[in-house]
Amino acid sequence: MFAEPFGVHCSEILNARGFRVKRSDKILPQEYDEVIAIFTKVSVVLNETFLKQFVNLKFIVTPSTGSDTIKLSKEQSSVVDLITLRDDKRTLESFFSTREVFFWLLISLLRNTHSGSKIVEGGVWDRNLHFGENVYGKTLGILGYGRVGKHIADVAKSMGMKVKAFDINPLATKNIDEFQFKSIDHFLSDLNVLSVNIDDRPSNQFFVNSHLISKLPDRGAYLINTSRGSLVDEDAIIKGLKHGKILGYGTDVLVGEGSEVNWLTKNKLWIEMHKGRHNIIITPHLGGATKENIVKAELSVINNFLDRYNSNGK
Repeated sequence: MFAEPFGVHCSEILNARGFRVKRSDKILPQEYDEVIAIFTKVSVVLNETFLKQFVNLKFIVTPSTGSDTIKLSKEQSSVVDLITLRDDKRTLESFFSTREVFFWLLISLLRNTHSGSKIVEGGVWDRNLHFGENVYGKTLGILGYGRVGKHIADVAKSMGMKVKAFDINPLATKNIDEFQFKSIDHFLSDLNVLSVNIDDRPSNQFFVNSHLISKLPDRGAYLINTSRGSLVDEDAIIKGLKHGKILGYGTDVLVGEGSEVNWLTKNKLWIEMHKGRHNIIITPHLGGATKENIVKAELSVINNFLDRYNSNGK
């Protein structure tokens, strides 16, 4: 069952292997017992109540690195094989698109290009309303020095930024002298931009909170999140914006993505953005959403699913 849209090639591959593929909005309740695999992405939350309807479910497949929208119970976790893009390191290493969204958010926040474009759409041509700050010369702090963090660092250096990074795994920055800090407070104390690139493990929930934001420089800093919404306490972000600790917040992710009908218009950051009092830019989880990446990711997880299905003696 496809809980979200997948390319036609995905259905063709699965049909050719003898599977009957249906979209979630086309499947009837009496067919739930026949569902052995659910294919999903990042826009729909699969909660325990929903998943319990599929008593013969054996696989959940997502062409995403995160699984925070998949809410398996302990009992379900023991019988359902979760297949994500994280299982295919080779394919992931060919993806560079998240850093492109990061730099769009960075330049939009610092140079006011986003708001400048909006006033031109409204018939106003006045650059004096939108003076910004140079990206060149700014210090970028990368919180989480994994694949995406390293991609961002490479481009930031080429743009004349000073780069520093911190990772909870000391091995990630072990041999990089300029990335050695006594503590995370030391890392946060002198930067202009903070990029959030940690993963969505439960212990990282609300990692960016009021305490962490209080350790940012008194002059304030820009904060950009292209990882997962659950890593950030959005109330703390709004408070930081009001008190000047955060000069601007750019995010490609929000808390509660796809959790319910009208979830977006109930989101506090979205509401704050519409008040127009702070420098907030939100994009709809575009990090990996390119035509090239989507095809590669879908093929990767479908082939992984077929391999695991066959290895189970099916």
